[in-house]
Amino acid sequence: MPEPTNVDMTYEVTLFTKYRVDVNQYDEQVLKNFASQQEYVYIKGNPLPLLFEGFAESNPIENIDGDRFFVSKYALKILGFIQDEKEFEIVKTMRKPRIGYSVM
Repeated sequence: MPEPTNVDMTYEVTLFTKYRVDVNQYDEQVLKNFASQQEYVYIKGNPLPLLFEGFAESNPIENIDGDRFFVSKYALKILGFIQDEKEFEIVKTMRKPRIGYSVM
């Protein structure tokens, strides 16, 4: 099996909401899931570490209608790998017992 290529991907998740309560609930959920600064995601049965890099809050944004939006940004980094399943090669082998080998 060929060696996978390691890839670090950074994601920025941005939350737009009209209510401060939504921001507080989302912050609480993120901080609970990333209490140890790390969470695992399972992609095709492989555990990949997802790191919490931090979050920032922007000043509330007002649109033309006068509605006010709260904005929060969360930075996440996943330590993954790329591996092409087409490169796998299955080779059938026959295991023969070793002659002259004894166990004491």
